[in-house]
Amino acid sequence: MGSLLQGAKNRAKTKNIPFDIDRKYLVNLWKEQGGVCCVSGQEFDLSLPDKKFECRWNAPSLDRI
Repeated sequence: MGSLLQGAKNRAKTKNIPFDIDRKYLVNLWKEQGGVCCVSGQEFDLSLPDKKFECRWNAPSLDRI
C-alpha cells in the first residue's frame, strides 16, 4: 500500500490538491473491509504483476479500497 499512497500523494502535490490520507488510515480501512472492494465485494489481488507495467484488474487502488 505504500506505493499507492506515495503515488497519490505525489499526484495531489503536483495538482495542488490537499492530501491528508496516511498509511494508518489505509491499513485500518483495509482490515475493516476484509481486503475486498467496498462497492463490488471483489477480493483484491496483492500479488505483483508478471510484467513491469501490467495492471491486475483486481489490484487495489485508493478509490477502490
